[in-house]
Amino acid sequence: MYHLKMGFGLQSNYKAIIGYDLPIYQQSNNFQLYFEVNDIKQWESKINRIGNIEFLHYIKEYPWGQRTFRFYDFDKNIIEISESMESVIKRLFKTRFSFRRNFKTHYVSS
Repeated sequence: MYHLKMGFGLQSNYKAIIGYDLPIYQQSNNFQLYFEVNDIKQWESKINRIGNIEFLHYIKEYPWGQRTFRFYDFDKNIIEISESMESVIKRLFKTRFSFRRNFKTHYVSS
């Protein structure tokens, strides 16, 4: 088992914890858990250091400016880690995007 701060853990012995021999359906690719974080690069690095983690993709940025990465947990569920929108806005302003330019780029069609 690997624990991260804030109560998030990856476990391979769930059956022993709950006391039932429930079947685990692996890699159905029809469900994902979604988490927002403030420092996405730090979290990608932490997850990568666990080892034996299969990434669907490393950090990528979407047209609205939010960055995300996805990986499979030990039971092959999809986990999505994304920047909080507060972090997105702070990052965009730090990189000298004006609100007007950023709004037009991402939300107003020509």
